[in-house]
Amino acid sequence: MRLAIALSGGGAAGIGHVPVLEVVDELGLRPIAISGTSMGALIGAGYAAGMTGRDIRAWILSIAENPAREMKRFLASRPGRFPFVPGALNAHHAVQIALPPTMPERFESLGIPFTAVATDFHARETVFLRKGPLKPALAASIAIPGVFRPSLLEGRVLMDGGVTNNLPLDALPEADLVLAVDVASVAARESTEVPGPMEAAVGAMRIMMHRMLKQQLEDRPGALLIEPKASAFPPLAFRKAAEILEVASADKDAMKRALERAMS
Repeated sequence: MRLAIALSGGGAAGIGHVPVLEVVDELGLRPIAISGTSMGALIGAGYAAGMTGRDIRAWILSIAENPAREMKRFLASRPGRFPFVPGALNAHHAVQIALPPTMPERFESLGIPFTAVATDFHARETVFLRKGPLKPALAASIAIPGVFRPSLLEGRVLMDGGVTNNLPLDALPEADLVLAVDVASVAARESTEVPGPMEAAVGAMRIMMHRMLKQQLEDRPGALLIEPKASAFPPLAFRKAAEILEVASADKDAMKRALERAMS
């Protein structure tokens, strides 16, 4: 069974990808390719590097258990007195903190072919990053507008891949089964709550992502869509990692049955 996996962006909700990868492990499957956008790129890179779903869960919880320490590390890595100017945070420093120290430095050292997805700001197009230094590519993929400043990579100004391609099914090769994991789509609701600047910026992107989803699935007929129940969490709620994992894990049995049906 040749399985290919696409992991969407979605901010902190991207932690919801982990239970899906645990199901893949439990079924004894090894993907032939992985693609990821933004948070999906970070998690996808870890999985492509040889971490299991349970390894990624443990690493995320180790970071989340001491958010003050990680924030101190982040601020210490960044010069300047005003690190919280909207859109001015450095995605490269965030990647250094988010990834374990054992991560390979280059795409070519990953055990599974992997594509990180970013957006070229000036060309107004999706960019597939598959070779060369890994961490700069991931920094470009997670550079959410309004949170991180864009990255300059190989002569291109790049930002979050979710702007143009949040569920990168088109980055995957032909396979017997394509697994599309979406954590970004949020159901409409009635509310008068006014979001803060960063939440508004990322929330606006989520609206665009939801509109893209239908077309992306139509372009890859037969893909199995799995939507872990993580999208309700605010995009910057990384301190709630344990809660996100618990909520997303509640449907693991249903995920496993859906994947087994698709395989048969």
